[in-house]
Amino acid sequence: MADSSGKFTFEFDGQIVEARAGDTVASALYRAGRRIFTRSFKYHRPRGLLCLAGKCPNCLVNVDGARPVWASRPSLGAAPKTTSMSGNTPR
Repeated sequence: MADSSGKFTFEFDGQIVEARAGDTVASALYRAGRRIFTRSFKYHRPRGLLCLAGKCPNCLVNVDGARPVWASRPSLGAAPKTTSMSGNTPR
């Protein structure tokens, strides 16, 4: 939900996160203190931001139940429901 200052909130893994106009999912989550975005497929090791260009698998997220997208690429628009690829990943 946006307000007049360009700030709005969205949901990530069940938690409400504040974002600013022009933010990507990654920038909003990083500002909110989130450092683990997903986990490796085989050993479930924590993965954080790496390239910030959408060229690595470290920040794949599901937005509104659609197929995975890179958290570092699209700007946030309306308040989406976003989840990490591996479910709840602790900070």
